[in-house]
Amino acid sequence: MAKCKRCGKWGLFLKLDKDGNCVACQRELAEQREAELRRQREEEKRRREEKRAAFWKEMDELPRAEIRTDGKKHRAQPISYIKDEISYARVTKRSNPAKFADFVVLDTETTGLSCTKDAVLEVAAIKVKSYKFIEVFHTMITPPRKNLKQLPLKRLCQSMA
Repeated sequence: MAKCKRCGKWGLFLKLDKDGNCVACQRELAEQREAELRRQREEEKRRREEKRAAFWKEMDELPRAEIRTDGKKHRAQPISYIKDEISYARVTKRSNPAKFADFVVLDTETTGLSCTKDAVLEVAAIKVKSYKFIEVFHTMITPPRKNLKQLPLKRLCQSMA
């Protein structure tokens, strides 16, 4: 006669798994494992939400930078004009992280991918010093009307235009 190691049931036709547990105990153990996995997922989700909330709280507390302009319109410069002023640092796995402690993250949104045909819609920057967010800047830019006709409706709503 077979005997379940977990609940102690005896039976001639009792089916046991390799660990010596009956079908009812197998179900219970599977439900316990699923409940534990659900609890772990919920805990991970809660931790992610807390981290996200802390990040956005830190971002909201940053001082906002203002860029003042002289109000004059400047003509577009060809990309070859600034090519000599742009330099790229080579970052590899062996690079010293201390060199990259102070930097600015720059984000631009454009009407397309061409630097000569498309217009800039939005510019944002975050200044980082010693791996801490120091200052943030964000502005919307009104592109020329001729570029707005080329945009898909999903990308730009009329209130942004």
